[in-house]
Amino acid sequence: MHPFATQFVLAESTPAFSGFGSPVAMVESSKGTNIFNGIGITTGGYNNRAVGIKWMADGASLLNDVKFVGGHGTMSKPRPATEAAAPRQSSMMMMSYTPRVSSPSNPIAVQGLDQAWDNQYWSLWITDGGGGTFKDIWTANTYAGSGLYVSNTDTPTRMYAVSLEHHVRTESRFSNVKNWKLYAMQ
Repeated sequence: MHPFATQFVLAESTPAFSGFGSPVAMVESSKGTNIFNGIGITTGGYNNRAVGIKWMADGASLLNDVKFVGGHGTMSKPRPATEAAAPRQSSMMMMSYTPRVSSPSNPIAVQGLDQAWDNQYWSLWITDGGGGTFKDIWTANTYAGSGLYVSNTDTPTRMYAVSLEHHVRTESRFSNVKNWKLYAMQ
């Protein structure tokens, strides 16, 4: 993957995004026509109220080439000196690792030991009449509850090549949605 021209990175335990409460978006579209292209979004591990992007733009809008980074959806390869290079074989081995939050420089390779998994809201939230064209989006942030949540919209929309993977409970959720077409959703 290529480096993104624009990256939004949220520091761990940022007060407005941590604790309990309603979702808070790192990036929020306006209600008019918007074009976002080639961005990376990192919500951190311990920002429980975080939503990567809240999209409310109209049907003429475009969201293209977006990567939601976090947990298993990191951008870098593990360094050989980290536990990521360790074999992943027995449950006895798992007991020798201390649960913690992954980072790109020190990822957790043993499934189930990243303490921050599934503690945030959604990576991409399309709501309040939001829609348009969505293309080449990868929502593999394991800290998010879902990669995609679409709610309360009837704006004609097309989604192409959206990859939703590595979430604990659900990859996508739709509530009160119509006039949508999905192509090549993974």
